[in-house]
Amino acid sequence: MHICWRSVGAALAFVATTTTARAQSPLERVALLRWDDSLQRDSTAPSLLAAGRRAGAEGGAAGDVRVALFQLRQGVVTSNRGEIELGLIRLDAVAAAHHDWPWPEFAMAREFFRLNADDAPGTLSAGMHTGELHVEAAWRHAREAMKIDPEFLPAHRMVISLMLAEGDRELLGDEESVLRDLMARPRPPASAFVIAGRDLRRRGDPRGALAMFDRAAAGADTATVDLERAHTLHALGDTAGARVAYWDGTRHMTAEGREMYRFDLAWILPPDTLALFNAVPDDSVNGWLHDFWNERDAAAANRPGERLQEQLRRWDYAFAHFRDLTPWRRTQFKNRVEYLFEGMDRCVAGNGEFYDLLQREQPSHPGDPRRHEALLDHRGLIYLRHGTPFRQAYSPGIATLADTIQVTGITAGVPTPGSGPTGTQTPPSNPDYCIKNGADSDSGWSIGPNEGWLYWIDGEWRLLNFRGSCYLGRYGATTLTSYLPPSKFTLGDYMARGALLATYAAAARRLEQPPGATPVTCTDELQAVIAEARADADKGIHTDSDTPLITRPWDAVIAAYALGSGADQSGEALVNFSIPLDSLHLTTDSIGRRYPLTARITGYDRVTHATFAIDTVRRFIAPPAGPHGRSLGGWFELALDPGDWEIGVRLNQGVDSIGAYALAGHLVIPGRDTLSLSDIVVGADNGGDWTAPDGALFPVSTLRAWPAGSKAELYVELRGVPPGAGYAMTIGVRSVDAPGKDLVQLAESDRGAPNGINVVRRTLGLDRLKPGVYQLTVSIDAGAKHVAREQRIVVVKAPSPK
Repeated sequence: MHICWRSVGAALAFVATTTTARAQSPLERVALLRWDDSLQRDSTAPSLLAAGRRAGAEGGAAGDVRVALFQLRQGVVTSNRGEIELGLIRLDAVAAAHHDWPWPEFAMAREFFRLNADDAPGTLSAGMHTGELHVEAAWRHAREAMKIDPEFLPAHRMVISLMLAEGDRELLGDEESVLRDLMARPRPPASAFVIAGRDLRRRGDPRGALAMFDRAAAGADTATVDLERAHTLHALGDTAGARVAYWDGTRHMTAEGREMYRFDLAWILPPDTLALFNAVPDDSVNGWLHDFWNERDAAAANRPGERLQEQLRRWDYAFAHFRDLTPWRRTQFKNRVEYLFEGMDRCVAGNGEFYDLLQREQPSHPGDPRRHEALLDHRGLIYLRHGTPFRQAYSPGIATLADTIQVTGITAGVPTPGSGPTGTQTPPSNPDYCIKNGADSDSGWSIGPNEGWLYWIDGEWRLLNFRGSCYLGRYGATTLTSYLPPSKFTLGDYMARGALLATYAAAARRLEQPPGATPVTCTDELQAVIAEARADADKGIHTDSDTPLITRPWDAVIAAYALGSGADQSGEALVNFSIPLDSLHLTTDSIGRRYPLTARITGYDRVTHATFAIDTVRRFIAPPAGPHGRSLGGWFELALDPGDWEIGVRLNQGVDSIGAYALAGHLVIPGRDTLSLSDIVVGADNGGDWTAPDGALFPVSTLRAWPAGSKAELYVELRGVPPGAGYAMTIGVRSVDAPGKDLVQLAESDRGAPNGINVVRRTLGLDRLKPGVYQLTVSIDAGAKHVAREQRIVVVKAPSPK
């Protein structure tokens, strides 16, 4: 920045000539308000020139304020920081001479808020204290303007809009003072009750917060109040009332309310999906949100409304337990997460893309003056996306200078509401350590407190690792890392995670061995665990999951197949399962020994947004003892309309936390006579006798595993080939791990059946296949049309002969 100091001196001399301090008259305030309004409408330099010529027409302090407002506006329009500084100098001098004038304080506050919004370079401007940020100076001056004149409406409008935009942030000391001033008015503005309600909820008083939101309902934005009530009611245990309040808010949507619902979704949705919500018309938001949560209910095999209830629970828990403590102390790191051990190891490539993603701003409301501050640490972000971890591994780590500061109010990494001055939490780490050491602060040999969270995401166990950082705080495991640095100091951390996943156990055994000439990170065990950890972390931040929390999962196999067509109303889903008998308990009744099984099957059609939920109880007669009696197998058949269905399945014996869960992502039922194949139903010699749609029995496989050298049975339906017309069919099997040419292939030709449905039953010999995972493909070519379906099969080692 370049300032003409001669001009500054002239400005100071001009201000020094102002009249003796006196109260500003109501007419002067009105005149300044009109003057300011006209300046804010002027957006080009030529139009401002005329205003500039009028700025100094009125002498004295009021004239100085006019000139200062003009200089600030001219500096913005012409991008001249020097002109802005001159305006701030004038305002600061008038404020010093006229302690009962709100206008100079208000104008400085507004300008500092603008500089903060523009990410302007920090300089020690007039009206700022040494070491103060723009946003801090802005709130200090806003507080002074409110203190001078509690009825000063321009300041009211400004602070209310900005505090609403801050959402659930912890209030700074000056903001608390401003809120007290607003609430002390004879008739506080309705939006002030929203701000006060959020503050009480953050402090652990949801009952007081609810009272504030109820008072806000008379004049504040209705959709906003309803959503705030939804979160607060859930915190009070009223889950039914929370759901009602959530949906009430969507029925009278406003621009402000829509932003609140968008902000709620932004914590769990990637930008491309959030863009779909942004494009929905206001009158369609309710329907869009119903489809959104219905799909997630189906994915988790929930009862209707359970996924929304779960998200409200996650929100309450995350904002109660994973708030970033005093984030304003760490804004100088600008979301920069540095783990310099990455990229310095010749055996481990850097992971810049992952950390670039973590550097992005957390969700914030438009106009939030504190948007650079983290609201939640990374544990909160993951908890909102994936919920309660299945299991956790925690290690206190080895303390460093930054980790040894003990502070009252922190218990197990959870802030205690109300500790510290004005209800804030004092950070239990030395902020000067991070500032002094810069990027190197996060690269030391100690990783401090760390945690591993185990989730079931997209059909796989995923372990996400957290540790401290200067950006989010070193007082706990605040920050997601792409892998845990391996060394003799982290052996205990790897051993703790080894109880969760075999790859970490193998890595721990390798770390226990004496060091050799080759760095440990070059070994197969460490390479495998690092690659796995990075894949898990990437999946954790790119997805949100709906997997129900099953604390004691059965080692069950569940599969679903789409059959039939909408053209003849024969569409159906076949869901089959296999459950180890030692997971189940028996009951005895008049019929005999039986296994009761509770099933919930849900569906969501991506095309029509239709949903269904089926709850049923079946009692299966205990299978006879013997080599094939070690598991219970069975199936369900469900009629389906045409569409692209997502089917969720949950099985248990009366307790939701014990059982099995599976999700079939795409079961496609065609809606008209077109060339189409059903899913490939696979069978085995020891399969169950399922009566297929063609009326004949088929030995459907429930285990979906075939001993090497055995045979696999196939059932598939072909539609859309005209009667008598020829078609070619190819059946191939190739390895998933080493894709190449088909190891098993069958090619033949046939003609369309008279009724338009060709049922294909084939037997494939698996003699040439070693144990492994294989892709089975059925392809049809009929004239210029082509269609194919795939299915995975597992070949296991043949049992040894007795």
